[in-house]
Amino acid sequence: EDGHAELVQGLECLKERLFDAEKKLRFQTELLENCNNLMTGLNKKGGVWILVVDAETREIVYCNKGLFHETFDSELCTYCDSRLEFREQILDWNEGEHYRVRELEDGEQKICRVTSFPIIWDQRKAFAHLVVDISLEKDHVKKLAIKAYHDLGTGIYNRRYFEETME
Repeated sequence: EDGHAELVQGLECLKERLFDAEKKLRFQTELLENCNNLMTGLNKKGGVWILVVDAETREIVYCNKGLFHETFDSELCTYCDSRLEFREQILDWNEGEHYRVRELEDGEQKICRVTSFPIIWDQRKAFAHLVVDISLEKDHVKKLAIKAYHDLGTGIYNRRYFEETME
């Protein structure tokens, strides 16, 4: 009878542990689904171009633009090949650099902010590059600077420009 009681107690303990493990797995699954939905929404609407490049082969292993473009090929993102003028600068990312933000121009006179950092992708070293077109932002800043430093009536530099230049 003692053996039977121990067996029943052991089964109850195992049942509790399985219940806890199932509860934890459900929570992790829900969390993963929420993260996935968030990333999908950001990819579609955020205007951020995400490229993941294998550290060894320097091949593009992931491209969110390609996922939503009809010419995407899982072997090679042809969209990146034809549209990214500064592709070689991105592929030549130095492994010693941990994080870098730079502004690069493409052939269409667009200015892009490229944020690069190392990551682990499919259990191998890789680099993530977030590319955002900031051309409109830069144009807006330029227009604001003109308004801030020029007289509206004559178009010549104003006092503010003079004072900041002299400092």
